[in-house]
Amino acid sequence: MSNPNSPNRGAIGAFVFIMAVFLMIIRVDWWWWGKKVEPLVFGWLSYPMLYQLGIWLAGYGLVAITVKYLWVEPGE
Repeated sequence: MSNPNSPNRGAIGAFVFIMAVFLMIIRVDWWWWGKKVEPLVFGWLSYPMLYQLGIWLAGYGLVAITVKYLWVEPGE
């Protein structure tokens, strides 16, 4: 695990927090509301579906960064 007293820990934590807020804001894809969107990839994936997949992957990446660099196990 990473050192809990690392000087970069605060910067990494701020980055994760800011990115999480950004992802929550852009999660609402209001620009596609009420519009018919045709499938784009493989005949069944549309732009909104790819957009949501990208947001999901970015969120998973933030969880991975938190576990790798910020999480401190009790007793360490």
